[in-house]
Amino acid sequence: SHHHRINRYSNLISRLAMGFGIPYGSSLALPFEKSFFAGGANSMRAWYARTLGPGTYKNTIDIEQSGDLKFETNVEYRSELVEFVNGMKLEGAAFVDAGNIWLLNDDGSRPGGKINSGAISELGIGSGLGLRFNFSFFIFRLDFAVKLRDPSLDSTERWVYSNQKFVIGDITPNLAIGYPF
Repeated sequence: SHHHRINRYSNLISRLAMGFGIPYGSSLALPFEKSFFAGGANSMRAWYARTLGPGTYKNTIDIEQSGDLKFETNVEYRSELVEFVNGMKLEGAAFVDAGNIWLLNDDGSRPGGKINSGAISELGIGSGLGLRFNFSFFIFRLDFAVKLRDPSLDSTERWVYSNQKFVIGDITPNLAIGYPF
């Protein structure tokens, strides 16, 4: 991650997270506890925890998805909005997240999950706004994000808002303690 202080009140933070695991022996996938995940408060905030990917797989049963490879990048602008007398600060944030997970081997139960040469076109992109309640000894965070590009959609419809109007139900809320990165 990289932190760039713009001025006394504002920072621009960026992060790149990548992972690669090779299944051992006759295994076709990494063990669940060693797998990579995408989505949630500290990852791709426009998706609920562990629901993005792998690849273009469309998760219809809403269970956790795992993969053997992960690529994720995030950019977040943070700015102090108000400083209270007791030292607590209210900070605002605007962010963009991009990434996905993939499988090394075909999995018949998750079509489209295997990495291929077109992986860049399978990146999910989300953006949003958030509030950080900075109590100096811990930070309480509330983020609201929307999917801008959804890899689980048909390749001609992945840019979400070129095909539909925005509705409040598109917002994914995330509640967490601490900065996301």
